[in-house]
Amino acid sequence: MSDNLKRQVAPSEKILINSTEGAALLSISRPTLYRLAQIDGFPVVRIGSRTLFKRRELAAWFDTHPEVLQK
Repeated sequence: MSDNLKRQVAPSEKILINSTEGAALLSISRPTLYRLAQIDGFPVVRIGSRTLFKRRELAAWFDTHPEVLQK
């Protein structure tokens, strides 16, 4: 395997991030992030048993859905 495929990717370079990284990015708890992931249109990807989040779209989603923060 080439060295490029073995290197660690910084969270800021990732397309998909895990729940820990997503919660930290939004300054919310992981359970809150998982509750939000149930909302239609939330930037989530499920691959097998994994739940991943589209990093670039998370902040944009919150910008367009301020009512979620009021709950």
